[in-house]
Parts: sequence; C-alpha cells; structure tokens
Amino acid sequence: MRLFLLLFFYLVSNIANAQKIRLKSLQFGPSITMQITRQDTTMAEVRMLVKDPQNFPKNNIDTLEKEFNRGLFQGTSGHVQVALLTTWEIPGDKKTLWGLQKEWSIGIEYDYTSNNQPRWTNVPSFTGTGPDTIRDVYFRRNNHAIGLYTEFVFKKGFSRDRISIYAGLGGTLSYSVGGYVLETNSRRDNSSYKEVDIERFRHYTEQRRDISVLFPMGVVFRPGGLRRPLGILLGLRPGFMIVKERNLSAYVPGLIGYTARLIYHFH
Repeated sequence: MRLFLLLFFYLVSNIANAQKIRLKSLQFGPSITMQITRQDTTMAEVRMLVKDPQNFPKNNIDTLEKEFNRGLFQGTSGHVQVALLTTWEIPGDKKTLWGLQKEWSIGIEYDYTSNNQPRWTNVPSFTGTGPDTIRDVYFRRNNHAIGLYTEFVFKKGFSRDRISIYAGLGGTLSYSVGGYVLETNSRRDNSSYKEVDIERFRHYTEQRRDISVLFPMGVVFRPGGLRRPLGILLGLRPGFMIVKERNLSAYVPGLIGYTARLIYHFH
C-alpha cells in the first residue's frame, strides 16, 4: 500500500508539472453504494472481527433458532459516502478527441458501512405458536472510514456546457477509524408483540483497509451556463472493492453506487 501511495503522488506531480493544470471547481455531496457480497456472514467470522472475542456474544444463542435468511439483500452491505473534492482542468486541444474536456478530481471521502446479521429467536419462523415471551437476539455491524478519493474523467458539453456527460476511471483508498458490532437482546409479549425488555451491547471491531476501483459516469447540469457558478452532478459508480480485514483473508466484492454532488465552478 505504501508503494501504491508513492507511485500515485509521483504520477500526480508529473502530470501537474507537464500539463499546468488549473483548479476548476469544488464538488461536495453523498453517494449511496451497495456492496454485492460480504465475507462476515457467519457468527464465527464476526467473532474474528471483534477486539474481545472471548466476550462475544454476550447472550447465549445456543438455545435459540436461527431465523431463515429473508430478502434479496441479506448478504450485502450498504455504504453511505460523503466526499469533498477539488476538480482540476487539464488543458488540451479541443479540436481533437471530439472536443472532450479532461478533468481530474481528488479529495477526501467519509464512508459509513452497515451490515445486518441474521436474527436468532425462540419462536420458530414456520409456526405461529411459541412461549409467552418472544426473545430475539440480532447483530448489526457498523464501520466508519476516512479515505482518499480520486477520478479522471472525459466530459462532453452541450448547449454551451449547460449539460455535460462524463465517464472515466476512479478509486478510493480508505482506512477505518472506528467500528463496532451492536448486539441487541429484545423481549416481546407474544400476544401484543410489544417490547417488554431490551438490552444492547457494543463490541468494538478491528480495523480494516479498503481499495476501490470505480468507473464513474453521469451527467452535469449547469443551468446558468458560464455566468453562474453552481451546478449539479448526478452519476453512477460501478466497480469493485478489495477488502482486507485484520483477521480475515482479503476478498473482492462488486459495487454499484449512485452519486449526487453540488458543484461550485471557479470559471
């Protein structure tokens, strides 16, 4: 990873010196991403992620029944990202490459990841009978990460650049700054389904590293043209991610993301 960073900054410095790029805009906004698969789908794997595996889980689930995995997204992860980027224009001959504009963006991105684990209960999912009190034990893993995001795109403007389409290559290099598994023990009355008792425990997790390779594409709206600085970007970010947990082997899931950013143009 250190070699990757050194190579990245070396390429950035050489491009900046050769092309004499100039700051074009600032971009700020969120992305919502679905990670197609994830590795920590069993209790044994989750136990390997927490810092104190001897005290995980707090509740005895041996006497409970694991609920059937429901839903299409049971084994997926949800990501919410917020990025602040500087965008640099790389000068070029507009008479070539169909008048495409070249832009390079770089900045910081915060990533919040949430994983739902299956639920354990003392009421079988295939019957409507059970004890007077229903007991549910379930887990949710949360992770917070900060990283470097960069992308290089080609843009084509229409109607005096009021509308532009773009496509290119991007990526992130992020490192977790905090994470935990939230264990919840809930008891409900079998007749009214009202909660009569609830306990929550936090199990802090080891750090993780993520490297994403993305293929951003979308459209930029600048209704006021060159006279007004504000614009809006709407796009997709398909790609894949290399995830390395401390106590688990690396794996490579697919990604699909949706991005909306506010753009402030300097010229």
